[in-house]
This record gives sequence, structure tokens and C-alpha cells, in this order.
Amino acid sequence: MSAMPRGEIDPGLGRVRAALERLGSPQQSLAGRVLHVAGTNGKGSVCAMLFSALRQARLRVAMFTSPHLVEPFDSFRLAEDGQDKDFSKEQLTSLQLEIAQTCGLTDGEAARTLTLTTFELQVVMALTLFARQKVDMAIIEVGMGGRDDATNVLIQPAVCAISSIAMDHEKFLGSTREEIASHKAGIFQLDRPAVVAASGMSESVKKVITDCAKAVGSRPITWVEPAEVVSPGASQQGEIAEVQRLRVEGFSEELQLPLLGDYQRSNAALALAMLLELRRQHLALRTSGSQQVLDESVLDDGTIASGMAATKWAGRLEWLQLGTDRVLLDGAHNPHAAEALGGYVDKAVRPRGQPVSWVIALSAGKDAIAILHELLHSDEDAVYTVGFSEVEGMPWVQAQAPDDILASVWSLRPHLRHAQACPDLQSALEVAQADAVASQIVICGSLYLVADCVRLQRSKMHGLQQAKI
Repeated sequence: MSAMPRGEIDPGLGRVRAALERLGSPQQSLAGRVLHVAGTNGKGSVCAMLFSALRQARLRVAMFTSPHLVEPFDSFRLAEDGQDKDFSKEQLTSLQLEIAQTCGLTDGEAARTLTLTTFELQVVMALTLFARQKVDMAIIEVGMGGRDDATNVLIQPAVCAISSIAMDHEKFLGSTREEIASHKAGIFQLDRPAVVAASGMSESVKKVITDCAKAVGSRPITWVEPAEVVSPGASQQGEIAEVQRLRVEGFSEELQLPLLGDYQRSNAALALAMLLELRRQHLALRTSGSQQVLDESVLDDGTIASGMAATKWAGRLEWLQLGTDRVLLDGAHNPHAAEALGGYVDKAVRPRGQPVSWVIALSAGKDAIAILHELLHSDEDAVYTVGFSEVEGMPWVQAQAPDDILASVWSLRPHLRHAQACPDLQSALEVAQADAVASQIVICGSLYLVADCVRLQRSKMHGLQQAKI
């Protein structure tokens, strides 16, 4: 069964549509009930904020995000009556087998004509599962791009959104931001709301997105500016804020967001704009009787604010306790994300007089020099390069060799205080902690390295546990 999906990236909608048709086209019952989020970076954070706010409103809300963190089934979330009620492994395994049998994916001849990729199977599972659960609202994160992404089989999404445009997956999406923007904007649909974060977008990128919206007859784009900072948020001198206090013009409540980094100002404003658009649509609720609709009586400003304040999203500027040390954990898997992490470290860590000990892994094919350039700003730092564990269900994902990353480090920073390749995360942490120079440890470069860190946390190796700053 595990060998049934094709372990590769193969953009296109035909196989997913054919599989869904054999399953009775479950996506039809989700019409008007999906928030569809694309973007180079930030889309996962936006989805997490949306999920938390709608959970706070006590809706039956489901979410599909990718890539998974530790296990493939981590991609599926469900909440009801204000509580997480995630799907069981048995439930998801049973559905996967049902889809394989219904679509003929286990039969030789049928499998040759309709063999889903791993990601496509997950998308089919998500849409089938959410339809059967009769959710009030589903949140779907685009996997890669948009136009040819497997998630782009949705019918009349409640809102379509783009969180950011930056360079990534150039092999599939193009070599310019304009080409990438064209793919991302491919999720827009006829007469459906389009909401786009304006931060960091050039006029030429905005024009591409606007032209895509006009071409499909989307509603006029709502361009969303970042939220404003109310205060730095540090409770005592020298402390790093553990929440961001934000304000959005026209919204009555202050947003106290537990996700750090200046870039989350844009993500928070985008999530808020989507929620406000959603409640204007007065969608009939399934879980509260046919007479109730999703309006301001269900999703008021206070509910939105308290829900966003409870957002959890692992591996994005997340502080963890490692023995007696605090470490900073962030995926930072492309130059745009690395720029955000580097800026946060410069702002929050270096002013405290600490150099940085970087523990870095990268996926094969990533531009190591471009990513490292955004991170390594001082020769007083140390760098420990590592790989990451095999990614379950994604055999096409491989780690760059630590020695190759190390060569890029020395090429970029020939006078760096110290750099070395290590066999794995645990070894790198041990060496970093033994360094005579007291340094802030930052683990970054790949969400798959984040997953390794989570595994360490769960197994309680080195006493790794969640900690407040």
C-alpha cells in the first residue's frame, strides 16, 4: 500500500480530478466553504491563524497543510466546539486504502493510467475527508505554485489569497518573480474574492497578479498592507518579546500574536482580511442548525483576536529549551525566508551581545550561497552543517551533503570564527553547546530539520521541551 503513490513532483490537475470523480466529486459539497491560500512563504502561518480563529468561533473547521512536519498525517487537522478533534491514524489509513481501491490504484492496468503522486493522494484524502465531515469551513494550503497545484480543483472558494511572492521552486514555477506570481494567482476564480498581501511586491508583480484576476473574472483584488506594531512588546529590559502586539486600521481589537518576526505582520493582516471577508458572506452553518449563518454574531472581533492569539505553528521563529540553553528554531528554507530570519536574529539576538551558533541543513537543489548570505552577518559566528532524516512519503526530498554546505559557508565567509560539518543534528548540538564561546544556537534551513528537532523534543533527548522566552 505504501508504494501505491508515485514519489515525485508532477504538477497538473487531471489525475486529481479523475480520482475525485470516481469518489463522487466530494469537492462539490465544499463549494463556498474553502479558504484557499497560496504564497511562497507565510501561507502556512496564515492557515494556522485562520484555523485558530475559526476554532475559537466553535465552528467545525478542518485544515490541510503541506509539507507535513513529522508524519504524513500531520497535514490533516480538525476542530469542533472550540477543541482540537484531529483525525485518528486508523481513520486516515482506512480512507487511504478506500481511495486506492475505489480509484483502482492497486490494480496494475488502472494504476498505469491513474497513479497519483504522494501529494495528490493527500489532496484527494483531504477533500474527501472534509466533505464527509460536513465541515463549516475548510482551510487548504497550496502545495507549490497554484495554477497547476493539485489543490486547485476547488469549486468556488470562499476566499482565495496570496501571502507572498519570492524565488523558490524555480524549476517548476519560473526564473522570475513575475512568472512565479502568475502561477500563484492561478488559484483565482470567477466572481470569487481575491485577497493579496501587498508587502514586498513590486509593481510588475502586482500587475501580473491583477491581470490574472481580470482574466478569470475574479472580484477586484483586495491588497492588504501589514499590521502596525503597537509596541515592541518586551516586558522587561533585555527580554525578547514572546508576542507581537499589532493593530489593523478599522479593526476594533488589538492582535496579540504569538508568532514572532516582522513578516508575521503581513500574514496576520492577510488572515484578518480573509476572516472579515468570510463573515460578510453569511455562509450557512452546518453544525449549528440551518437557521444560523457565519456572520458577526458568530465571528466577532473579540473572537477573531482571541483565536489568533492562540495560534500555534511549529518551527517558525520558535524558541525551545535545550537543557540549560534556549535555541531558536526556524525553517528558513529559501532566501526570502532566510532574510526574515537573519533580520530577526540581528534585531533580537545580536544586540544582546551574543554571537550565533548556526545549525544548518538544506534540501538538495536549494541555493546555499543565497540562503547563507541572508544568515551569516558576522565572522564571530560559528556554523555547524548537518543533513536531515529521510522524509516519510517524500522520497524525492534529499538533504544537501553537510560538506557541500560547509564549502559554501567558507566560500562566503572565509574568516568565520568556526565552521564544521557534523553527521546529524544531535552531534551538531553537542558540539555547539561545548563551544567555549557562549553563543545563541539557531537551528534552521529546512522544515525537515525542524522535524528532526521535534523528534528530539518528543523523545525527550537532551531534555528538549517547549519553553517561554
